[in-house]
Amino acid sequence: MDVAEKPTMNGIPCGEPGEPMGDGVRTSETPVEGWGPSPRRHVGFGFIAAYTLAYFGMWMALLTPITLSLALKIRQINPEVAAGSLSLVLGGGAFVAVVANPFFGRLSDRTTSGFGMRRPWLVGGMVFGTMGLLVIAVAPNVTLILVGWCLAQLSFNALLAAIVALLPDQVPVEQRGRVAGSSASPSRSGL
Repeated sequence: MDVAEKPTMNGIPCGEPGEPMGDGVRTSETPVEGWGPSPRRHVGFGFIAAYTLAYFGMWMALLTPITLSLALKIRQINPEVAAGSLSLVLGGGAFVAVVANPFFGRLSDRTTSGFGMRRPWLVGGMVFGTMGLLVIAVAPNVTLILVGWCLAQLSFNALLAAIVALLPDQVPVEQRGRVAGSSASPSRSGL
């Protein structure tokens, strides 16, 4: 296989498991150059509880408006065309979410700040997402609801990208299933 044909991950040659690579053979556990090693220290109950609560809170803030609040608010403001207005708001928010999540995921992977790699996106996503929900709460018309929901989607998807990336950043491989399961279960039961 020619060097130009080798598989890459973000431009870094990674090869296939079992294939000779450099001065050794790549296994599924061999870290790819440029990607950090898996954390070695086990996370305790405090981290798992905080991660689970943060994940649950983020989903509750994002899903409650979709399932209940937006429809009620729009029906209150504009009952004649509530279905069309709700479709516009939800469609606009969905478009923003589809673009925002990978965008902020890439940004959070490359962030180098004094506050850490993920923390600015976690805090900023929560603050601006809450502001978006407040805009919806006081909105006198559908246009402002659309603006508030797009801000909430943009911000909470920045938060989501950072919180999901915390799992491989902070949790060793042997604990990831347990932590992912503990964080996903309450968020699904809250729906």
